[in-house]
Amino acid sequence: MALTGGKLRQYAFFNISCLVMGASWIETGTVFTGKSHGYFSMHYLNNKLKKFGLKIGLPSDFHTHSLRHTAASLLINSDVSVKNIAEQLGHARTTITENIYSHVFASSKVKTMQALEMKLTGVNADKE
Repeated sequence: MALTGGKLRQYAFFNISCLVMGASWIETGTVFTGKSHGYFSMHYLNNKLKKFGLKIGLPSDFHTHSLRHTAASLLINSDVSVKNIAEQLGHARTTITENIYSHVFASSKVKTMQALEMKLTGVNADKE
């Protein structure tokens, strides 16, 4: 497959960066990295995200970990299995995921029961 457009620029930037940095280049296999291709510090990422978030109207207490919780909540409400969510989040056991996100699972269960009631009775549970 030929590299074109953005992929070609990304590949070129990566290779030039490797050459320029020489022995100080750190290969981490990550996408977002610092100048020597090492990891960004959590402090740096939170500061950048907070500044950007304030510009677009996010709450001042928004931080990188908020993205993790948002992703988990979206997966739960999309009926993804707790096993798959736990694996995505890197939890060793599904009970960790269930305990941390129990409030989200509870609201998801209410939606599930309402959908089931609608299908069985033909009545919209919200309109009663």
